[in-house]
Amino acid sequence: MTIRRLKPNDASACRALRLLGLRQSPASFGRSHREEASRPLSFFEERLAPTGPAATFGAFAGGELVGMITLLRAPGLKENHKASIVGLYVHPEHRRQGVARRLVARALRAASGLDGVRQLRVAVVEENAPALALYEEAGFSIYGREPEALHHRGRFLDELLLARLASTPRRG
Repeated sequence: MTIRRLKPNDASACRALRLLGLRQSPASFGRSHREEASRPLSFFEERLAPTGPAATFGAFAGGELVGMITLLRAPGLKENHKASIVGLYVHPEHRRQGVARRLVARALRAASGLDGVRQLRVAVVEENAPALALYEEAGFSIYGREPEALHHRGRFLDELLLARLASTPRRG
């Protein structure tokens, strides 16, 4: 298993895995499959450009992209000490093998290399117990709840808001 930062030439694989995640776990993401499927490949190429505010990391098994995570630094002078982890997804055939844990660890290492970043945040749909456990193991703590954060298939889903200081050690 290799984990590395994705580049614009990974856009096709990134798009395919993103669409799979939105199809298989639609309640876990803020975007819909329809929204993302309508975006051209150039959108994903731009998102993976090394000069943007986000860094997306991919997990590769046998040369195939099987998982990814994005670290997004907050814009603006008053909030750029914060970064968010978004879009974590691992292909179902590669779950329960530590891929998500390794992706989170890679994002945390990247955040520690960003000058001035002191706080990391993530939002997890309340019903997603495995994701919540993963982030708590990585040192995140719940600081709030956003009621009705997402609307999916006629029902509202609450999100738990988690944060950790960039210097927080892993639990366990």
